[in-house]
Amino acid sequence: MVIRKPRQRGSIYVLTLLTVAAVGSMVIIGVSVRTATSAESAITEQVNTNNEGTLSAAELAIAKIEADADWVTNAQKGTVFSDLTLDERTYTSTVIDDDTKSTPTASTANYRVKVTSSSGIAREMASFSLEWVKALDYAALLKGEGAKFYWALNEEYGATIADDPVGNVDGGYQDKEVVGQGTNDEGGVVPVFNDNSDHVRVPYDSGFDNGKGAYSLWLKNTNTNPFKLTGVIGMRYNGSGDVPTLSVVVVGRSLVVMICEDGFYRSEKFTYTGSNTILDNTWHHVAINFGSDTGVEVYIDGKLEGQNLSNRDAVKSAAKHSLAIGAGYSIMSWKNTREGFEGSIAHVAMFHNPLTSEQIELLSTTKPDAKAIALTDQSWQIEFE
Repeated sequence: MVIRKPRQRGSIYVLTLLTVAAVGSMVIIGVSVRTATSAESAITEQVNTNNEGTLSAAELAIAKIEADADWVTNAQKGTVFSDLTLDERTYTSTVIDDDTKSTPTASTANYRVKVTSSSGIAREMASFSLEWVKALDYAALLKGEGAKFYWALNEEYGATIADDPVGNVDGGYQDKEVVGQGTNDEGGVVPVFNDNSDHVRVPYDSGFDNGKGAYSLWLKNTNTNPFKLTGVIGMRYNGSGDVPTLSVVVVGRSLVVMICEDGFYRSEKFTYTGSNTILDNTWHHVAINFGSDTGVEVYIDGKLEGQNLSNRDAVKSAAKHSLAIGAGYSIMSWKNTREGFEGSIAHVAMFHNPLTSEQIELLSTTKPDAKAIALTDQSWQIEFE
């Protein structure tokens, strides 16, 4: 978790100037004196001491939040740290939802933190705002690694378009009811597919035909029937009677990849991963290389789990068929029916060159929807009593 700090803005980063005006023994600006017998100099000294304490308390709060990997849950307790008493000075903290002004919940996006330093007759409070922000621009990351097309599939419920910010080839949701119905481990919005009629259909683009390349995606399979086949992505070669040029399916707990450049069924075109490489209800990263001297390679969570050295075919749709996401094909010598996915698929990217081992490690360990806490600019406030 990373906290971004404002650029020297806010009273926590600059010397707090106290303007003190005396009328008899009362300080009326900045400090409300509770006893008429306190000397003005003593009160000012106490405020300055508390000011230092408040800065220390704010730094403590920031450090604890920055180190808290489970901040979203712990913030719901309403405090950042337990009350502390050091050198006759007491430090307290509170945190609220800055939008609802109540105790934070799991869905809180903006927080307001207040820390207090009190000692003797003076008390000072500092407050600041925090917000959840995306830790990185995943589309920019993929583009930097050579991605030509990218569908995050992070649209909200009811959307009909699957945006492609890299290649500008948008897909269409065949059933808007599946859109935005789930979240991944980082809280990112994802679709939840159920059958072969609710996939995403991306219209053909010549960039989909490649002599070599790679695919990268995240998936969570919710089908628990070990004998059922569910399709991940696919594209036909010619008509419905031909073997597709691309099909990625889950069978049981294994991934099966079929790449064929001529539409004819041959068993040697398949690449299989080992058993239990795709666990039920678990998010996995999948990377597939094809068309190189190493044949078809299938990586699960950064590890090479399947390879077919003899298959160096290209992906090519002779009839310019659309790309299906959330559907693949049950491929047999006598038929190839479209099969839908059960679960969620997200962050599908297409590359025109095979991925290197370093790129696969990067993509499999980088969480696309990871968020971090950031300080909100111009949100610091100081109060005196």
